[in-house]
This record gives sequence, C-alpha cells and structure tokens, in this order.
Amino acid sequence: VNVSAMKESPTSEAGIQAAIAAKSAPTMSENINRGFAAQLSDSKALVPLDTLDGFQDIVKSRSMTNTIEPWRFADSHQYVLPIYSNAMLFGWRLDTLKELGYSEPPKTYSEILELTKKLKAKYGDKKFLWAKADLADPTAWKRWFDFYMLYDAASNGNKFIEGDKFTGVDKAGLDVLTFVDSLRKENGLLARQVTDPFENGVGTFVDVGPWTFTTWAEKYPELKYNVNYTLTMPPVPDDVDPADSKTFADTKGLVIY
Repeated sequence: VNVSAMKESPTSEAGIQAAIAAKSAPTMSENINRGFAAQLSDSKALVPLDTLDGFQDIVKSRSMTNTIEPWRFADSHQYVLPIYSNAMLFGWRLDTLKELGYSEPPKTYSEILELTKKLKAKYGDKKFLWAKADLADPTAWKRWFDFYMLYDAASNGNKFIEGDKFTGVDKAGLDVLTFVDSLRKENGLLARQVTDPFENGVGTFVDVGPWTFTTWAEKYPELKYNVNYTLTMPPVPDDVDPADSKTFADTKGLVIY
C-alpha cells in the first residue's frame, strides 16, 4: 500500500479532479467533504460504499448508524465513510469585553452591534470586532467558517441543499449578510492581513475549530480559557432564541475511486 500526501495546489479537490482526468486517480483518499463527494459521485468517479461487502459491519462496529444517515446521497447510496465531524465555535476576547463593561459575550446581532460601537468609541482603529483577512477572500470553502456558521444559527440548521434542489432560507441569508454589512458600516471589520489578530488582541471575535487550540498552546500559552477568552455558539438574529443556535460542522471522510 502506497500512501502519499494529497497535493493542495491550488486545492486538494483540483488535484483529485486532475488525477481523475489523467486516469491516475488514487484508489482511495480521505479529507473529502460531502459537497465535493457529490460532485465526484455525479461524475461516476466513486464506488458506492454500501455496495461493498462488510460496509455495514464497519458502520455497526463504529456505532455510526445515525451519524452516517445524513451523508446519504440523492440516489440513496453512501459514497463517503465519515472520519470526523468538527463543530465550529466562536471565540471572544474576555479581557476586551470586560474593559467594555461586559461579563459575558453578546448573543444577538443587535447586542453585537451595540458592543461594536462601544469598542470603536474606546479603541478607534486599534481594535475591531472581527479581524480576518479571509472575509475578503472569494475562495468558496472559506465561507464555511464565516457565512455558513452564522447562516446555520439563523436558519435553525437548514441544509441549504437537498439532493439537487436549493432549499436555503432566504430570510436567514439576508439576515446574516445585513448583519455583516452593519458591522462594516460601524468599521467593525478588518479584512486585511494582520498577524494573528485575535491572539494579539486586535480582533475581539473569531471563528475557531479544534485545530486552533494546538496552535494556541504552542504559540500563545498566555491565552487561557475563561480567563482572557471564551467560546460560544454563533450569534443569532434578534428574532431567534440564542438557545436554538446551530453551527457549521467541518465534516470529512474517506472515499474509494
């Protein structure tokens, strides 16, 4: 068995598509999200895993009967064996919030806009609510970690696409985009390259995944949970109960070509 790293230039998806076109596809690969798997299955590039002997034994032995059900595709086949599902959260700088008179992070759009006004009044251009260069990057997958996190919270976890049908909730999408635009109008966004803006206190609010904490432990050991930062579910529109907030999960799995 030969195992090699997946090329990521320009993206791992592009590398796989190029390999398929050149008739040199790997036998299998991991780190495949459901959306890309749908493209591959539409191209007849993948083996339906549920047609393989022993597949159901794997599902049963891993106690993932319920986990794998939402991964079922429109043709009723399973093309991806889920490997992980990482729920994304938002981090808040508790030290900055406390300096502004807050004991906990705000939970709704209007509360965040109020905080942003206080932040800018106190710090001017030294601090921003959300400092992240990716906000101005059009690369599609980067929307997973800003738009989709907020959209999932605003839409009660709407699936956006069912099979080959768009099922998005227009109001939720408009609420999210209006909220972000309101932050822009208040000069609460910094969408240019700054070295680790949240970690260095320039940003107050940031999307985080499980991989974030390894980096923080190595580079920023002074960051302590519930001391100078905390974690929350995504904020919600004013007409949504924060207790009902949902979030995006970065889910990847294994496929066979």
